[in-house]
Amino acid sequence: MKFNQNKSAWQKLFLLHFVTFCFGMFSSAQNTITFSYTGGPQTWVVPACISSITVTVAGGKGGGSTGGNGAVVTGTLSVTPGQILQMNVGGAGAGTTPGWNGGGTGQPSGIGFPSFGGGGASDIRLAPYGLNNRLVVAGGGGASGGGPTFGIGGQGGCPNGNNGTTSYGQFGAGGSTTAGGNGGLTWSIMTPSGAPGTLGLGGAGGADVNFGNGPGGGGGGGLFGGGGGGSDNISITSAMGGGGGGGGSSLIPSGGGCSGTNTGNGYITITTGGVAASNTGPYCVGGSIQLNATPGLTYTWVGPNGFTSSTQNPTISNITNVNAGVYGVVVTGTGCSDTAYTTVVINPPITPNAGLDDTVCFGFPFTLNGTITIPTDPRIWSVLTTGITPTPNVSFSPNFVSLTPTVTVTQPGLYHFILRETNPICGIFRDTVKIFVKQMDISSVLTNPSCFGSADGEIELSGQDATEFSFDNGTTWVNDPVGTGFTAGNYTVCVRDNNLCKKCETVTLVNPPNVVVSVSNDTLICQNGTAQLVASAIGGSTFQFHWEHTTSVLDTQAVSPLVDSVFVVYAENEFGCVSTPDSIFVTVRSAIDASITPDTIICPGYPTPLDVTASGGIGAPYNYTWSSGQSGVGVSHSISANPPVTQTFTVTITDACESTPYLISTDVEVAPLPVPAIAVEVDKICEPAIFVIHNETDSAMVDYLYWELSDGQIFVNQEQITTAELWAGLYNVQLIVTSPQGCIDSTTFINALTVHAKPVADFRHSPNPVLMFNTQVQLTNYSSNGASYEWFIQDGNPAYSQLKHVQTKLPDGVTGKYNVQLITTSEFGCKDTSEQIVIVLPEVLIYAPNSFTPDGDEYNQDWGIHIDGIDVYNFELHIFNRWGEVIWESKDPSVKWDGTYKGKLVEQGTYTWIIRAKDAINDGKYEFNGFINVLK
Repeated sequence: MKFNQNKSAWQKLFLLHFVTFCFGMFSSAQNTITFSYTGGPQTWVVPACISSITVTVAGGKGGGSTGGNGAVVTGTLSVTPGQILQMNVGGAGAGTTPGWNGGGTGQPSGIGFPSFGGGGASDIRLAPYGLNNRLVVAGGGGASGGGPTFGIGGQGGCPNGNNGTTSYGQFGAGGSTTAGGNGGLTWSIMTPSGAPGTLGLGGAGGADVNFGNGPGGGGGGGLFGGGGGGSDNISITSAMGGGGGGGGSSLIPSGGGCSGTNTGNGYITITTGGVAASNTGPYCVGGSIQLNATPGLTYTWVGPNGFTSSTQNPTISNITNVNAGVYGVVVTGTGCSDTAYTTVVINPPITPNAGLDDTVCFGFPFTLNGTITIPTDPRIWSVLTTGITPTPNVSFSPNFVSLTPTVTVTQPGLYHFILRETNPICGIFRDTVKIFVKQMDISSVLTNPSCFGSADGEIELSGQDATEFSFDNGTTWVNDPVGTGFTAGNYTVCVRDNNLCKKCETVTLVNPPNVVVSVSNDTLICQNGTAQLVASAIGGSTFQFHWEHTTSVLDTQAVSPLVDSVFVVYAENEFGCVSTPDSIFVTVRSAIDASITPDTIICPGYPTPLDVTASGGIGAPYNYTWSSGQSGVGVSHSISANPPVTQTFTVTITDACESTPYLISTDVEVAPLPVPAIAVEVDKICEPAIFVIHNETDSAMVDYLYWELSDGQIFVNQEQITTAELWAGLYNVQLIVTSPQGCIDSTTFINALTVHAKPVADFRHSPNPVLMFNTQVQLTNYSSNGASYEWFIQDGNPAYSQLKHVQTKLPDGVTGKYNVQLITTSEFGCKDTSEQIVIVLPEVLIYAPNSFTPDGDEYNQDWGIHIDGIDVYNFELHIFNRWGEVIWESKDPSVKWDGTYKGKLVEQGTYTWIIRAKDAINDGKYEFNGFINVLK
């Protein structure tokens, strides 16, 4: 609120005092102004007397439903009165359009899934209002990526911006306090498509240039902007999406705070300081008001009831309610003045009320209804029980500080309940309520039922002042004190007066002795047996017994049922009271039954157990008699059967009762044994040998085959087997045959397989190496286990031989590699072959001219040698002048000398050369020397 600068402080005070009563004011001269988003710069002039401001600066949210929140920065800035500050409020991203003040641009999509623009930053700047003149910056949020599976924008920074998230296109990185965030990579080709953030600006989201389906979100503006998200760049339209943009960074004043909580357009609020007024209230009537003002040079106070003062901290004594209200003070300083206000609160008189006196019925909770003057004052109930004996217990629910507690007491009488209100300013005040708790009395006359369980009992009730009666614990009330039609049992009965005070008690109606019939135990008889049924009773002197199966009323009955039967009886005493029926169950035992081992097949000589188990009849032990002569006693019986031929076994079973004997039979069949037989396709083979063996056993006797060779090879259930490679020796073959009836027999065929050893072919040649001018070669046979031999010699003379050792001659004067093969055959026709390469090497030869003419014509211009048979990597050539000085050297035999030394032709004359070399075979050393005549 602004005022005419020409008005006096008093005029301002009374004007503001009037406004205070009309609209209300702050308790000091602080002011808060808010700048909302406009899409352009706004300015604010620092008022007089203001040297610091408190600011809250919020950046814009990134576009899209999952755009990052803008940062909210708080802090204090030092300012100068009259200074003009620029306010730049950032906008939230909307569609592909970025928020103003630095948001990065979003990108369109051809399938309806565009990315969004980043949120703009909010900042406060000094002139000349450039990006480097910002005092505080709140970063904007990064935007959502495009596509059905989009990346989420990063939050504005505190101080660094958060990264966006990756869907398929990579996220844009958040801006830092020193640099913009990197742009995100394209998913398919991993190159940047999102633009990086820069000073104050968020990067644009990456465009999906090939398909237009999943562009990246724009970065948020900030101190440094966040990077734009990378695009997806893929043709599909379902599982794809661009990365979210990164959030912008923030500039936070020293000592300031920051959060990432703004979810819309940005805003800036400025709060200015100034003069403050206060008081020490609230107060009570009769107390003293203490007013206080911040320091200045002069003070002018005005307030209710005509109050004025020129002191800084005035006091008002003996106050009443007319002293309550708003007090204002004008404080002047050096070159400026300001006004502040404080509101004085005076509490009303403290008058707690405990409620109205009342009468209640004993045995029922009742509620107190208290009130107090100040709702926040502490309060408490207490109680006086003087004259009530014995001293009762009094409980308050939920507690004794509730104004309306529910009270329960344990004795009737007159109670005094006291409500105490304690005001921290005005003190303690009390009020009392009287509650009379009345008690009723009750008595009853009972008439029990005539028979046990009958409903003809009576209850007659009475009580002082009783007008109504209840026989069901107060559920229903009647005017008749006599109730009828009751069975024996406990009943809660009540009486009550016209004030609804009631008294209840529990009465008991008792049954006469019950007529109870007892019967003999359930019984078990055999077929055609007789059971004796016996009944007795109590609850009278004489009884008749009424049986369901007969008209006889005697206590004993004889019965002979053919099946399981139930016999029911009840007793009747001399008063006609009857018992509850009881019953006797007579069980007729079942006939004997049994189970025996099913028909069995055995192999010759292998006995089998036969088991029989009986049930029914009178039960174990049973007597067992077998057709084979064995017998036994027990629940079951077993014998071992091993007949030479198929035989039927029958057993007869009896028990100790009249049960009919039971016969049961089983057959034991004797099955034949299989006879194993094999056939080997070829039974003698050179190593490595592989044999094929066939099963020749009668096929009708084969259910399972098991082969085992003496070297450990095993084959299961194969009619034909092929062995692994076998080496020299004799091998047994065992065949185990299981018949379809489970009979097993085996045969081991001794030395069924023969493997002949293979010879080993080997030879040596000499000399080694062979030189081109001495090609006579001796081939020496080192074979083992051989009986005959064949030699094949490439270009040899001879080229073929069947001798054990051979001498041959290779082409003379020719170097090369010659193949020699030896085939060695054993006495059983087993063969082995050895092949070797015989190498014919050159001998060392050298040719060196003795003169040349390096005179510049086209003939004989350089000097070189020709040498064979050496290792060209172990060669040295040196040329010396007549003083022994080396004037040319070479390590390559193919290089020639051009007759120069140090770039100039040497003088005509004779020069010495020396060659040192090693041969190519065994590094033998050679040295050659000679002379060169240089002619011009």
